[in-house]
Amino acid sequence: MTNNIIFLFKYVIHPIIFIIISNTIPVNTLHAQKYPYKEFKNRNEGIVKDIELIAGERLDLLSSTVENIEKRPGTNPQLYNLAFYLAESASVDIDVKEIKKSYLMRPTQRQYSDGLNIFSWPAKIPSYYHINLDKLFPIAEIYDSEINTVVPLILYYKKPINKILLYKFCFRAQSPIEKLVYKIFKLSSHLLIYEKKLGNLDDFFFINWNGKNKENITQDNDWYYLSIRAEFESFPGSTYKPTVTLNYKFFHFKNIIQHIAKNK
Repeated sequence: MTNNIIFLFKYVIHPIIFIIISNTIPVNTLHAQKYPYKEFKNRNEGIVKDIELIAGERLDLLSSTVENIEKRPGTNPQLYNLAFYLAESASVDIDVKEIKKSYLMRPTQRQYSDGLNIFSWPAKIPSYYHINLDKLFPIAEIYDSEINTVVPLILYYKKPINKILLYKFCFRAQSPIEKLVYKIFKLSSHLLIYEKKLGNLDDFFFINWNGKNKENITQDNDWYYLSIRAEFESFPGSTYKPTVTLNYKFFHFKNIIQHIAKNK
């Protein structure tokens, strides 16, 4: 009799209880039970309750990066790395996030020197959740009272690889965009460098720039700004189409990938 009760609880009742509990606890809570967001030596890292999106009334900037086509190593990497270039020393706020699993990493260091800066952190937590670098949305911001200022970041395992420079600004639209125009200007002269029109955008999308002008001439290292005007689809029964205009200042350093490789 006793053996039957033990068998019943171990193989029938206990699995049912586990399934019920697993299905009633939010996914992020289950994730956080292993690695909740907490403070480490040089960073805060782990699973948070909710991921906060950055800026924008209906359009959120999720990341600003330089493309890296490096493949994940065959063995599990020990470190994840991010690098960025500053024209002058500055206070920089860095967020590296993964949306679906609510993973977040924030370096505790805020003050960085001019030139190349590299930050490395253990790959243990993102690897546990099967989060590769291409699943992460990194963004770095410098406080500027006049214009949003971002610092393009490069995420890499061992050494970033790319034959051409490509800036990638990832946005998330809260509702469908009918048409969008983005322009790149040189900050000092307000000279239009590049312009492109996009249409029928929804959810996640990228705005790219290869560091060249309309004539395909590589631009000098300098401050530039990205200007965006998005026109959203009209609401049902209305002809009014909401619009959003955003501007982001950033420093273009054309040899950033070679600079990192040389530093290694």
